[in-house]
Amino acid sequence: HLAAAKGHADCIDCLMRHGANIEVKTRRPGDRTALHCAAGWGKSAAVKMLVRHKASLTSLDGLHHTALEPLPACSQQESMLVQMQHTFKNATLSTEEIK
Repeated sequence: HLAAAKGHADCIDCLMRHGANIEVKTRRPGDRTALHCAAGWGKSAAVKMLVRHKASLTSLDGLHHTALEPLPACSQQESMLVQMQHTFKNATLSTEEIK
């Protein structure tokens, strides 16, 4: 979660290659995944790396939000969607599907 929140994509890649569980949630506050942390802090490189390693786009935090819902601006949310779709070449996500 710290690597995700700080945007350390190379560290995330190393952790994933060595068997880290990508869906582990924080205990407090918020029950958030690493993807929630990266997206919430606007760390696009970390978001891309987590998505490449198959992080769930629909996992809910303690407030029942997906990783994209806490993003402050619609344009930033759309930007993250485009990055995620590019990472998953066959993805057809929309903002409504993520919420």
